[in-house]
Amino acid sequence: MEPTLFMDDVISALLKGNQDCQGLREQLQKKDRVLFEAENRVASYEKLLRDRGNDLVKLREDLRLHKDEA
Repeated sequence: MEPTLFMDDVISALLKGNQDCQGLREQLQKKDRVLFEAENRVASYEKLLRDRGNDLVKLREDLRLHKDEA
């Protein structure tokens, strides 16, 4: 095998490997974005649940006050 043919094969393999890595990097970035958005939604739901819980505690306190007044 001639050295130039061997080098061409090596260069082609390196370029292909680089393209594969770039494709994998893009897939990871997309998955990271999806995960980030999911984490934000979870945080939003957690806040909503905390707020609703606080509302329920306030309602319970109001009911006790009205019950005590009655």
